[in-house]
Amino acid sequence: FSSSVHHTPTAYFDLAAKNTLLSRTISAGESAFACAILEVSELLRKYPAVPVLLTFGDEPPPEPFRDAEAAPEFPHAVAFLFASQPAGGTVPLHFRRVSPVAHPPALPRDTAVNFLRWLTGQAAQFQLPANFGGWLCRR
Repeated sequence: FSSSVHHTPTAYFDLAAKNTLLSRTISAGESAFACAILEVSELLRKYPAVPVLLTFGDEPPPEPFRDAEAAPEFPHAVAFLFASQPAGGTVPLHFRRVSPVAHPPALPRDTAVNFLRWLTGQAAQFQLPANFGGWLCRR
């Protein structure tokens, strides 16, 4: 049972790195990455001078739980550094909340990977879906 709580890795990192800054751990199923972006936006609003490091990982659940909810195609982890003010070598991004629809489609579990693909691609915008509507991301 030791280390079975979703925020344990964050606490271990904070201890090992002697991190005294804010840390958040979010567990929101299919909307986890979109909720993480929401948390990033609120932290940047409240503390505009402090960059926010977002790390995100997901993996397919063990066999007995695979049918309970949508699972990502493969294990993955990504990290993004967000800041209120752009610096050299950065990509300026703009996020706008999207209102929920009456009958939303099933949400994909690989939204962080899809966001990374968009970020490294050429498309001007990307819709990041969530159970609360999500985000419209623009360069």
